[in-house]
Amino acid sequence: MADPILLVRPVAGSVGERERLVHVVGRSGKSDRPGVLRALCGAEFHADELDLLDRVTGMPCEDCLRLVPLPQPVERNEVAGEPAFRPEPTGYVYEQLADHLAQLIETGRLRPGTPLPAERRLAQQYDVSLGTARHATQLLRARGLVVTVPAKGTFVADAVPEGGNRRDLGDQSETP
Repeated sequence: MADPILLVRPVAGSVGERERLVHVVGRSGKSDRPGVLRALCGAEFHADELDLLDRVTGMPCEDCLRLVPLPQPVERNEVAGEPAFRPEPTGYVYEQLADHLAQLIETGRLRPGTPLPAERRLAQQYDVSLGTARHATQLLRARGLVVTVPAKGTFVADAVPEGGNRRDLGDQSETP
């Protein structure tokens, strides 16, 4: 978790308007002098001369902005104990996502009857577009791995349909 930061700026009248930039003070923003806070850019302010801001209002200090630590991305799937989804640079991402989810189904990590996240949530969880999540769900449906119940959601299919492999299923129409 990133260190909490505060947005501050000098109180009106304590400095000229051009010097009232919004500064960023991190958790370790205390100076050697008591009552003085140090911004990320190195500027020091007496604590009673500062307005604490709940949102950015005014011009930000560019030096502070350059030094704000960025949050590190979390491999959400690894946290949940699943193998991480890392699409290959070649091929369609929706096919790779469908293969990833199919692997979770076939290994038993997603059990029959388990609901899949809604497509928007799936897109957020795997950091893909909504269209990619929709295509992946359609592909899983075509393979017979999931079923979609209108107004209820998409669920892992109960069993392998007769005829063997779920992957062999597609949009097969009966031919006379």
